[in-house]
Amino acid sequence: GANAKLFKNATDTSQALITGKVDACVLDELVARNIANKNKDIIKIIEQPLTSEEYAFAVAKGKEDLLKQINSTIQRLKDEGKIEEFAREHNDL
Repeated sequence: GANAKLFKNATDTSQALITGKVDACVLDELVARNIANKNKDIIKIIEQPLTSEEYAFAVAKGKEDLLKQINSTIQRLKDEGKIEEFAREHNDL
């Protein structure tokens, strides 16, 4: 019995939720937590994940130098613990 609505972006989606135009919405977790923390009296996060997603960079063919720079930077950030630190920090937005 649910009706789905599509919004242009997370801001429009969250405003529809905050103003009661929709009863629930699906957003990326960090975005949803940020919005929920700013609207604790209105929004609650469902703690059970709906999906497990991975993200990736896409690099045009023939851009090997750029690909090497990206991979090098990602490895350096992993080695320094920065990616894990960022994830922990922004999980509590």
